[in-house]
Amino acid sequence: MKQQCEVLLKALKRGPMTTKQIRDTLGIGMPATRVFDLKQAGYDIVSKRKKVKTRYGKTQVAEYHYLGRLSESQRNSQAA
Repeated sequence: MKQQCEVLLKALKRGPMTTKQIRDTLGIGMPATRVFDLKQAGYDIVSKRKKVKTRYGKTQVAEYHYLGRLSESQRNSQAA
């Protein structure tokens, strides 16, 4: 597993993180790509939309939640 994926997985196991938090605190420039890699490796991670305040008003960002590791049968049923 890539180093960025390992770092992200460890952080998500501690609690949900937004795209901005992942970029700012973990230094991962493309969080969605790393989440995709983790999902491909069998980790159950869901994305929820969250409103955040910016200097220009409010916008929505993804907030990622780690739910656990998928079993082989769960992975196969999602692929079908």
